[in-house]
Amino acid sequence: MLKKLSRIFLGVQNVEEMKKQGLLLSLAVPAFRWADWALVGATGMFVAMLKKFGISDIGIFLILWIANVMIELLIVKGNDKTKVDFTLAEGLRRLADAAIAKSKLSGVILETLIFVRLLVWDGSAFVVIFFNRKLKTFSGKITVLIICSAVQMSIWTTLYILGYNGFSDMISKFIH
Repeated sequence: MLKKLSRIFLGVQNVEEMKKQGLLLSLAVPAFRWADWALVGATGMFVAMLKKFGISDIGIFLILWIANVMIELLIVKGNDKTKVDFTLAEGLRRLADAAIAKSKLSGVILETLIFVRLLVWDGSAFVVIFFNRKLKTFSGKITVLIICSAVQMSIWTTLYILGYNGFSDMISKFIH
């Protein structure tokens, strides 16, 4: 069962291909995730700097949104160019498709749960890659990327600002 799920997720036919793909992903995915977490930390520091300079919350959102769209475009392009599923979104798509083939309801529930996770946590590039086959045109992909990025950045900008305000309040209480 696990071997079958692994073959579906990796999009391979045999164990030898599974080993090759698994080895490649064991290198690519952690490197990508490390870069992603470094970007999260850098963004937190960037938001703190923007708040310190008096940039409005809407201004911070717009800056983060534009930067996020650019980064997410690079991720989609990198995924398309390298043909390496370093986002794992293609693997999730294959699992969702397999679930839909077995049970439409279960598959749609799984697809919805994956979509919410990708939208809130992983980012708009992951959503575009996950729905790549359904998004036939480049303009459709860009539209989804921009809208999903706006949703994600509204959530994350709020969290960053709340974190900054809470941390700033805590420091000011210790200083005064």
